[in-house]
Amino acid sequence: MLNIEATPGKLRITLDVVLRERHPMFTSPVAAEQYCYQKGSLTFEGVSEIHWSGQESMVAARDNIDGQLDFGGLDDFVISGESSSLTGNFGFITVISRFPILEMEARP
Repeated sequence: MLNIEATPGKLRITLDVVLRERHPMFTSPVAAEQYCYQKGSLTFEGVSEIHWSGQESMVAARDNIDGQLDFGGLDDFVISGESSSLTGNFGFITVISRFPILEMEARP
């Protein structure tokens, strides 16, 4: 997780996504990395509720291999109707919204 930004009606999470071999954007991992990472954003629009607990146990941000701040991994992501739940080093987030959209950034 690189950033979590909440504004009225919207939640946007910027993250490094692990791509598997069958994904069209997959490339061999760069030196010193185990996986192929691609920066992307997970956006929830039409947000009516956000609950974020466990922030007090949030791992302090650290610089990742690219020199960006990193708040740790997304361990669990469950969608049930309009409710989405995310769990990781950042705590536990529940969002009531339209279906989330994952967008990948274009490679340079």
